[in-house]
Amino acid sequence: MTPLLVAMNFASCQNRQTGSIQAKEEKDSSFVSDSVQCEKPIKSESETEEHKHFQKLMNSVIKGDAAAFAHMTFYPIMRTYPMKWIEDSIDMMKFFPIMADDSLKSILKKTTPEMWQQMGWRGYTFRNGEYFWDEGNALSGINYVSRKEEALRKQLIHRDLATLHPSLKTKQLVPFACFFDKSNHAIYRVDLLDAEDMYDKNAKYRMAVYLRNSDLRGKPDYVLDMDFSLEGSAGVRVYEASDQKGNKISFYVNFYEQTNDFEAEVKLGSKERKHHIDRTYWLDYFDTHQTKKRK
Repeated sequence: MTPLLVAMNFASCQNRQTGSIQAKEEKDSSFVSDSVQCEKPIKSESETEEHKHFQKLMNSVIKGDAAAFAHMTFYPIMRTYPMKWIEDSIDMMKFFPIMADDSLKSILKKTTPEMWQQMGWRGYTFRNGEYFWDEGNALSGINYVSRKEEALRKQLIHRDLATLHPSLKTKQLVPFACFFDKSNHAIYRVDLLDAEDMYDKNAKYRMAVYLRNSDLRGKPDYVLDMDFSLEGSAGVRVYEASDQKGNKISFYVNFYEQTNDFEAEVKLGSKERKHHIDRTYWLDYFDTHQTKKRK
């Protein structure tokens, strides 16, 4: 299982709506800690509404009912970059056959509603949070990664890295994130260096900055060293990038509070200003080997 997803679960969010991209975004990864095994389980004196929901959710996977599963989900659902997030029920219908393999179905057949435990504000889960997280009335996170999803992610990584200028390529390189600056139309590409995942002690990060109208296949306008960290139980992502010339970009991403329109402090050149950025996907700017214009 991909370590990043094992580290994720998703807190409740009253503003999100089932089956709608307009939902207040999922809670980004708070860590699945040892507390999973020691918190109080759901009361089992009688079948609760939560039990009914958990059974319906598991049955939808076991029976291959993608529509029912999609209807019982809060959106969006996070996936590990460069896989795209599942933004709505339409995306879920496409993702479902990738996720619902025989291995997952086998686990769910052995799982009863009483095995789901409440983990405080994180919601409900079972089997140490390795598969699903739920609000008690709708799915909020998918930690399970099927072999098919792993293969698709590897294909995306290969395609992504093939677009880079040779000066950016290193021996060990994994695309980590990408952001679009709505204030100046720049692209901020973040790569993980010298490691396969962010939990490797040798992990380093780099931000490549492409200003408006720059060729994304060429050299970036700026290359910044970056510090990345996860803070707090909600796993707030902190990005701090800079170079020796005084250029810097810093922001934090708390998916528990919001999913886009993050405020960033940006200094490229002489002026430092507050910008607003959105998460995006590097490969979305390429079409039949031609770079799309950013409008």
